[in-house]
Amino acid sequence: MAFVQARVDDAPGSLERVVAYAEAHIDYMRNHRDHARVIAETLDDAHPTGIDDRPETSRRTDPAVDLIDAARRSGGASASPESSVVVATALHGMIDSAIAAWLDRPEFDLDATKRVMRQFVVCAV
Repeated sequence: MAFVQARVDDAPGSLERVVAYAEAHIDYMRNHRDHARVIAETLDDAHPTGIDDRPETSRRTDPAVDLIDAARRSGGASASPESSVVVATALHGMIDSAIAAWLDRPEFDLDATKRVMRQFVVCAV
């Protein structure tokens, strides 16, 4: 989280903070493939780990929801009618799917994923 938070803190505006949040997750995993593999394996329900920060929990999306809400309050975002929770959940789904695809196929284009996520954020936040 320190890596992600540093990138968010360095972003110049509220909408850019949402983009930085998403991109930092991708960049961290790309730079720490072994961590990505461990995280994926710990989410396997067949092997209980006691980890309660899972894709379906609000704890997972709360930081993104806070950033989205801040962008909306600042006027630095479009007036999307979708709730912040829906947008944050979809954004995390994009992150998770991209990392899963990349773990399976190392040639998967994470930079293209970041471009698509940026477009999503601009439209959905």
